[in-house]
Amino acid sequence: MLLGAGCSIGGALHRVAQRGSGLIATDLRGVVAQIGQGMSEAAALREWAEATGVDAVARLVAVLDLNRYTSDLGRLLAAETRSLRDEQHRVLTEQLEQRSEQVWIPVTRATLVPGALLPALP
Repeated sequence: MLLGAGCSIGGALHRVAQRGSGLIATDLRGVVAQIGQGMSEAAALREWAEATGVDAVARLVAVLDLNRYTSDLGRLLAAETRSLRDEQHRVLTEQLEQRSEQVWIPVTRATLVPGALLPALP
């Protein structure tokens, strides 16, 4: 939202780092500190992405790195976050489907064993 409102990447990072209280805000405080020590924004963000080892962070940093080529970074970030949410939704749906299938295995066994023994009784 900050980038869409015309804020620079450095300003947006600084604001999120100061106002946030989560793990990402803590990481961004380190990024802002590195930028304050003279490291470029792109290099500090890339270093953060490598340190986290999270694919979503690397994708976010890749979009932020496009800042020098485009002025409408807010739209690109919105599209990337939408893509990441859709991907995470697919992963969670797949996990739920696998768990529901695992629930039926004991139920099927509990039904099949007595069903197989019942015809054997005189």
